[in-house]
Amino acid sequence: MKSRRLVLWNPNARQSDSSEALLARISEDENTVVAILEDSDSAARAFDEHGAGAHVIIAGGDGTVHRALNYAVEHNPDSTYSILPLGTGNDFAAALGQTKSPWEAWAAIENDELKLRCVDIARLVLDGKPRFFFNTVAAGISAEYSEKVTSEEKRLLGPLTYLKGSFDVIVNQRSFPIRYALEDGEWNDIQIANCFVSNSSACGGGIQIAPGAEVDDNLLHFVMYHEMNSVDRMLLITDYLAGRYKENEAVSIHQCQKVRLQSKSPLPLSIDGEIEHAREIEIELIPHRLDILVPKSERLAEESIPTLPL
Repeated sequence: MKSRRLVLWNPNARQSDSSEALLARISEDENTVVAILEDSDSAARAFDEHGAGAHVIIAGGDGTVHRALNYAVEHNPDSTYSILPLGTGNDFAAALGQTKSPWEAWAAIENDELKLRCVDIARLVLDGKPRFFFNTVAAGISAEYSEKVTSEEKRLLGPLTYLKGSFDVIVNQRSFPIRYALEDGEWNDIQIANCFVSNSSACGGGIQIAPGAEVDDNLLHFVMYHEMNSVDRMLLITDYLAGRYKENEAVSIHQCQKVRLQSKSPLPLSIDGEIEHAREIEIELIPHRLDILVPKSERLAEESIPTLPL
């Protein structure tokens, strides 16, 4: 007997309009309940009514995945999850190694051509308020850029939105004074242009920030771009394109299970694409916490658009 399915469909995701035929096909499946995420409480209501023991399929982008799984981790522990990538970047779906095509992802679900990945997640506390994230927390210039990007720009430009944002690094001279501590170690003061705490190798539509990182490697990857002038920024981009990213003097990469950040002014953050600001940030890995069913054929349906490091 097939497990019941609950599909959480975000009608505001970038690819939602172009996937109406897919939504119609899913809705015809007698074993599947479709919940349209019309407001901020829609996912919680759907979980409460239909989620217990169901195979939950999240149809949307990284923000949709972030919001739905934050509720699910606390209230729906017995379910397994899959993703239909309908967003702009779809970074978490890519980190799982799955197809970029929502049609191919649904075909794998229909035909039960899935395999289980038990992935790490991270507990995040912002100024005393807890939540979870699943792919990446970015802080600094890239978060400021993400905050300014409109839904209409994402809809029109798609992945090119992130290419456009990458060039902001070249001209934006801002830096952010922060303190950081790894594990339970000592505090360090530093000026950064950007920093990332990542559960995978990429964010921002495929930008490689922690090459080699995996969502189930039992590690957080803490990446800092130190304060840079225009020449240093150009060298960083050159090294990135030449594959010498890790060797650049402006880049520091640490592997750990706990990171703490402090900032005197509210630090702009992009949390799986969701924008926040905080002064006190604590992040701790929870290894192998979430069961995700992914298509067995781990092929990407299209090549990523070349991007520059944010």
